[in-house]
Amino acid sequence: MTTFKILAAAGLVALATIPVMAQAADGRPEPAANAPADAAATASKKKFCVVEATTGSRVAKKICRTRTEWLALGFDPTSK
Repeated sequence: MTTFKILAAAGLVALATIPVMAQAADGRPEPAANAPADAAATASKKKFCVVEATTGSRVAKKICRTRTEWLALGFDPTSK
């Protein structure tokens, strides 16, 4: 029982130090680098998933592609 308490305490200490390790060397959290540029890049990589029901199967198939890929196939995933 004592071993369990020691291991539990060590685990809690390890979990408590994770936010400290994520900070920069001077103690301040690192700023997000190029947040607006990253947002534009991720918007073009955003995937749209469509659930396709297959005849003869109870399991639906989920297909995920970018909007550009869907438009190339002649389907607009944003229109409903």
